[in-house]
Amino acid sequence: MDCEFGGLDPELHDITEVAIVVTDYRLAELASAEWKVRAREDRITPEAAEISGYTAEAWKDALPLQQVLREVAELLPRGRTAVPAGQNVRMDVQFLERAYGRCGLPYPFDYHVIDLTTLFYSWSLVAGEQLPALSLRQAATIAGLLDATGPRVVVAGVSGREEVGLDGSTVFEIGSATKVFTAAILEEMVRRGEVRFEDPVSRFLPQDVEVPSGEGREITLLDLATHTSGLPRMPLNFFPADMKNPYVDYSLGQMYAFLSEYQLQGEIGTEWEYSNLGMGLLGHALSVKAGMTYEQLARMLILDPLGMANTGIDLAPPAGAPLAQGHDALGEPTPFWDIPTLAGAGALRSTADDMLLFLAANLTIDGPTIGASLRRTHEIRSPHVAPGLSMALGWLVNVRFPDRHIVWHNGGTGGFHSFIGLDPAGQRAVVVLTNGTQSIDDIGFHLLDNRNPLSPPEPLGGTARPPPDSAVDGE
Repeated sequence: MDCEFGGLDPELHDITEVAIVVTDYRLAELASAEWKVRAREDRITPEAAEISGYTAEAWKDALPLQQVLREVAELLPRGRTAVPAGQNVRMDVQFLERAYGRCGLPYPFDYHVIDLTTLFYSWSLVAGEQLPALSLRQAATIAGLLDATGPRVVVAGVSGREEVGLDGSTVFEIGSATKVFTAAILEEMVRRGEVRFEDPVSRFLPQDVEVPSGEGREITLLDLATHTSGLPRMPLNFFPADMKNPYVDYSLGQMYAFLSEYQLQGEIGTEWEYSNLGMGLLGHALSVKAGMTYEQLARMLILDPLGMANTGIDLAPPAGAPLAQGHDALGEPTPFWDIPTLAGAGALRSTADDMLLFLAANLTIDGPTIGASLRRTHEIRSPHVAPGLSMALGWLVNVRFPDRHIVWHNGGTGGFHSFIGLDPAGQRAVVVLTNGTQSIDDIGFHLLDNRNPLSPPEPLGGTARPPPDSAVDGE
């Protein structure tokens, strides 16, 4: 491919004339606004060279920057802007390696990576030119809205599979939005008298599994459902063999082994830490109590009563489910995730139509019996766990505006992102699904309350803003 671009000052091909910063995992602060302002005049300073480990002479071997950045812009999927330094090192390396390859140039760096955000921003300063802004959304986005006028679904894009259309019946992975189903299962089993919130989770595990405890306090089912168990976000013995399907080989034996060896770092029931492990453990414990798989339990208590026929875990062909194709951060097709052990944390797949049924039951007073349990999950259990954020049972609650609390959760897998949200007072609900990894949370928040702004497309020199209340990464 011809990587020559006209209209550029030849002197700008010398990388020492461009204000850039090389970062590794420990040098994210170099991309600060203060550094960028200083870099506008100083280009690469001796200080920067010393900190980054690269001298100005070494930068001359990095080859024409404009060529590479143009190619990176072509490789970026629709909707992705560059990430801040250190936020996703592997992703930036992938973009740059591919861009150099498309230009027929060897990749000149070792463990250091160039922060794309800083590169693009610096190019705009020095060259007086910005790369074309990209569309905010990639692949497909489906938004379902429920209000006084009834449910409606809006679709944009394509499913990514020729044989699958795009509408409210198209199946997406919902990732961590599964957690609110796990919490609803707990609430319903409590209502039925089958378990109690204060039951220690150890009661439902083999006797040889030593669940960590602290100062005479055991981890309860309620602690797991509110992320106050003291367990970490992920088990420390989680080492996926395949990062494209990272949970598939994490076994029940590994989870039991981790629980038996782990020492809690915080106080049970008081300190909030979002935990995929904790919610996965909760789903497993409830399944053991019920004597069935997590999917069977969810189907019996929630999915079947609500008529959610296209929601579950085992929806892959030949069952005939119209599955959308997921896309990774590079816009490439990526496999679905299989989550056998921690299913309660993120294994469900669903459709916009089914999720609207679920959300309607969360709002409607006159409806299925399960609706009462669903509505009780909205009650705040741990207030102000983060700025503007409180914790209900499985759900997160946006408390930024005193006159309107938004009950919500998001989710992300290797190829999908989801958002579900409720405005109980206004009797509105929203589901947003996409078969890409970019966040669509801002769409959901905005549809529920337009005081929450949409995140506009930004040129590839700006630092991408997190969506409102992105205190939790749904993966």
